[in-house]
Amino acid sequence: MRDRLLTAIRARRASRKGGPVQERLLAAVRARLERALSGGEPGAVLEPDALAEMDALLAFVDSAGEPDVDVLYALGWLCWLRVQVLPPGEWDDDLQLAVMMFRPVFAVEPSAVPEPLREFYAQEPAAVDDERFVPEDLMPGEVDERFVPAEDDERFIPEDLVLGGDDDTEPSILTDQGVALMEWYERTGDPDALQAAIGLFRAALDAVPPGHPKRDLCRSNLISALGTWHDDSDDPEPLREVVAVLRVAAREDPAEVQDLSAALRMLFDRTGDLGALREAIALRRTPGADANDLNELGGLLRRLYEQTGDPAALDDAVAAHRSSVRRTGADDPDLPGRLAGLAGALQTLFERTGDPDALREAITTGRRAVDDAPPDYPHRAVGLANLGVSLRTSFELTGSLADLHEAVEAHRACAAATPDGHPLRAGRLINLANTLRALADRTGDAAALAEAVRAGRTAVAALPADHPGRAALLSSLGNSLFALAERTDDTGVLAEGVDLTREAVAATPEGHAVRARNLSNLAVALVLLHESTGDPEPLREAVATGRAAVAAADGAWSELSGYLATLGRALLRLFALSGDRRDLAEARTVLARAAALPAATAEDRITAGRSLATACSLAGDTEAALAAMETVVALLPLVAPRDLRRADREHRLGETAGIAARAAGTALAAGRPERAVELLEQARGLLLTEDMDARTEVDRLRAAAPDLADAFVRLRDRMASLDPPTDGREGDRALAARRRAAASEWDALLSRIRARDGLTDFLAPPSINALLHQTGPGPIILVTADHDRGDALILTTPGADTTATDAGDRSGASAGTAPDANTGASAGLSADAASGARTSSGAGTGRGAGTGFGASAGPSADAGSGAGGGRVRHVPLPGLTDAAVRAYGDRFLAARRVALGGRDGRARAEDELHDVLGWLWDTVAAPVLDALGYTGVPRGAWPRVWWCPVGVLAYLPLHAAGHHHDLVADVPPRTVMDRVVSSYTPTIRALAYARRETERENGSALIVAMPETPDMAPLPGADAEAHRVAGLLADPTVLRTRAATRKAVLKALPDHSVVHFACHTATDWDDPGANRLLLHDHAVRPLTVAEISRQRLTGADLAYLSACGTSDTHPRLVDEAVHITAAFQLAGYRTTIGTLWPLSDRVATQVAEEVYAALTDGGARPPDTACAALALHHALRRVRAAFLDAPTLWAGQIHAGA
Repeated sequence: MRDRLLTAIRARRASRKGGPVQERLLAAVRARLERALSGGEPGAVLEPDALAEMDALLAFVDSAGEPDVDVLYALGWLCWLRVQVLPPGEWDDDLQLAVMMFRPVFAVEPSAVPEPLREFYAQEPAAVDDERFVPEDLMPGEVDERFVPAEDDERFIPEDLVLGGDDDTEPSILTDQGVALMEWYERTGDPDALQAAIGLFRAALDAVPPGHPKRDLCRSNLISALGTWHDDSDDPEPLREVVAVLRVAAREDPAEVQDLSAALRMLFDRTGDLGALREAIALRRTPGADANDLNELGGLLRRLYEQTGDPAALDDAVAAHRSSVRRTGADDPDLPGRLAGLAGALQTLFERTGDPDALREAITTGRRAVDDAPPDYPHRAVGLANLGVSLRTSFELTGSLADLHEAVEAHRACAAATPDGHPLRAGRLINLANTLRALADRTGDAAALAEAVRAGRTAVAALPADHPGRAALLSSLGNSLFALAERTDDTGVLAEGVDLTREAVAATPEGHAVRARNLSNLAVALVLLHESTGDPEPLREAVATGRAAVAAADGAWSELSGYLATLGRALLRLFALSGDRRDLAEARTVLARAAALPAATAEDRITAGRSLATACSLAGDTEAALAAMETVVALLPLVAPRDLRRADREHRLGETAGIAARAAGTALAAGRPERAVELLEQARGLLLTEDMDARTEVDRLRAAAPDLADAFVRLRDRMASLDPPTDGREGDRALAARRRAAASEWDALLSRIRARDGLTDFLAPPSINALLHQTGPGPIILVTADHDRGDALILTTPGADTTATDAGDRSGASAGTAPDANTGASAGLSADAASGARTSSGAGTGRGAGTGFGASAGPSADAGSGAGGGRVRHVPLPGLTDAAVRAYGDRFLAARRVALGGRDGRARAEDELHDVLGWLWDTVAAPVLDALGYTGVPRGAWPRVWWCPVGVLAYLPLHAAGHHHDLVADVPPRTVMDRVVSSYTPTIRALAYARRETERENGSALIVAMPETPDMAPLPGADAEAHRVAGLLADPTVLRTRAATRKAVLKALPDHSVVHFACHTATDWDDPGANRLLLHDHAVRPLTVAEISRQRLTGADLAYLSACGTSDTHPRLVDEAVHITAAFQLAGYRTTIGTLWPLSDRVATQVAEEVYAALTDGGARPPDTACAALALHHALRRVRAAFLDAPTLWAGQIHAGA
């Protein structure tokens, strides 16, 4: 019998023609029968999947239509075989089903059914019409109550399918058949089974009239199946059908309106259908709306604004969210979600208006939403997402690194809480990508950028090509790729970014609020492509795309300034190619508009203003160019507000590098050298001057407004205490809040002070007259290089004769330079002369003092070079441009790095340094000194000059400029060192600060020596230096090795007017405020620039820093003078000796001994610190005489201050 059965099954399989789902199910049952009959696996019919296959296949058994014999045949045998292997008492349902399944088969082909059933059907009385009836003789064993069919048995099909009364049989069967197919789909993923189930659910719903108690169940089944279809396919059609079904339901029952609104929102999110969004909003706008309705309404209105840019929609959204929060109790579990909604709306309000109060409230509300939500709160991820966006925006606005780190953490947590397949996962990943890209830009973290690209790619891949949210993801990924291409010079990455940005624009419909942003991003991408390839076509397209972006933007948007600036810069580049002055005129128009937009951030206005100045200069309108740069300089303080951490303020100002030189060049082109000086002073050293003024102006305030002086001092000191050293991950939100409050108090107090008579200019930038009165005993020489010009501005005391009267034409040899100086060069390269170098650890940055500037040339302006009159002398320096300075600076740093690195290549590197010093003489020093009349070695007293280099010029030793190898008798020396005594000052006001009248101490000295420093190379010369210096001073305090801790040094500084350090330093270009002197406990309690700057020392005269690179800082921050030398000046020291690079241990000891011997007359009197510059000058000339061929040994120490 078994063989005959298998043959029959295979024959039916071969002749079978049915639907795909039924065929697959039938094939599965037949395969199971073969396993049981011929495979030796009788238990195959008892496996759990056997029941699933049976239930799903039963859905195709239509008792009202023509019976499907093949299906019934397979099901019958499956049930019959189960009866054979099941233990007694467990096969009753299977036997009943077998009897039912085989009855139609018997009517067609009696031989196809088991023999016992053939006999039964042949003898079955006509009166027995109950298909559930099973005669006793068919049952293997005695019949008892256990075999009576149970009406609640889930496998008892006829009874179980009934929903209601006798009239409901058809929809009941349709529903259960659909359920069975859904279960099969969930097991197998068979899409045909899903579509068949949906068809059955539709039929069931149609068959149940409105008002029927089971109609909700039928509708729910259909909506659930349609939702499964959408979730698994992302096809929008099922959402449209859900909306249609719920529209009918809402007409039948108003309680369904909320579900309809939610479905419409989902349809909009998937398709961008504005009609669906507006309908959802209309449904939520109901009288007496509760907190939940208002929260949902706010979210819908915010979406409407994001699509249309309608400001009324956004205002309504904020109002709805506020009402929702007000109506939610403090203990309501839904409060965190409603706070998150309000935070998101406030963030969007800031993006539209640029109102910082809206952003601050968004952050405060977002933090509350996250903090109040339990870890398992279902909407906590929404709060994290909104908070992360607001914190990143705060970083972009203020530069707060702490906010950026917190934003990264929030987005990481949000992404981790959003599983794969979640409809919002793509958007949350792109938020993380955007924030990581910002972190990479801020810190240079390559890993963060790589992660941003990966997250962006994952986000884009998660959405189908027709998803309305995909455009934003494409644009963001494009931006990350542009950043990556800039770092790697990978043109393939750049091209991919451009393609993605094009795709983003194509996917953004006309009228969409984000279209302007995507168009502007594409314009930027096309300019980058032009720069990379030189092809003019991308540039022309960039201009057209930029125009389209501006046209698509709302005039009140804060982002509009950026769009306009992008267009303006593209037009300037196009003008450079085409020479078409219409492009230049249009650039001026759009850039002027960008620079004047009140809603724009200070950064955007500064960017636009700089480009506007370039456009005006190219047009020959020097006055307009100057006006643009004056506005830019006036905006600089807004870039680094007082409510930020010091490190963040420094970084923000570093991003504006180059403005000072540009402003000066523009003023000089307009023939206004005095204004150039004022702008240079106003645009540099902002934080340094801010601190100095806050200390020096107190006496003036006490005299004019004593009632406000104490309040000023208390607030000043409190603000200083709110900026403790941190690692950039502040963590203490309360500290940041206190800084914001103190900054507001400061602004208010400053307004009150300036309202008093005689104090209108309190802490205001000084006029040229005030600056000229700070020149003192020698000229101040500001040297600046712009894109197409270089200039020196010489300030002298009013009424002073700027021509030297004591200079002659005596040779360098007669001035004390040994006639055989060249022969001493070999000694300069000897191992013992350079051994034990005092070096900088580099703080792990991998940069150190040898990193270059990277020559960069940009748009140029047609600036004039007419000399200025009056007390500011303008000396044009035509060979000095920004590009030249950077190129020679790179050469100098590279050669210096080789020269200090060891013997290999040292001689050639030192020759290279001489070449740069010669260029520096020819280009800068010679024209300046000639203009001052310093043409030879002085006959009597040496004249002093104060160099004030601007920008990266500060890296070049102007004091050592010259052709040192041609020092011969009877020839005027072409070297600075043989004509004047040089000092440096970062700004004119810094020099005035150093010259201020203070109580002078008696010359007591503190010596700090670190011959051995943890984790650093030994400095054997530090002990010898400390011993020799101590021998020239009266009873100095000496702190050595373990005794030289941060606490001990800071405690000792106020009691001594002279401090001498012989130690290592650590420099970090990424965080110059963390540059530090390496004391014994430097690893845990470093003595940093920030800590030194906070000191307020009275009677401090001389800080001698016999350490490496104390004047080293990031090129972007040289104008801010964020380095150790300037920190000691700010702390109160009138004069400071510092270094530009690592020192030779032996030479450092020799120079220190000679300087102190000159200051103390060989130890016979307290040090005369006013002579420090002259003493250093002569000591270095003597080192040069011995080691002429090695500038690294005699050009690296400088004098700064009075």
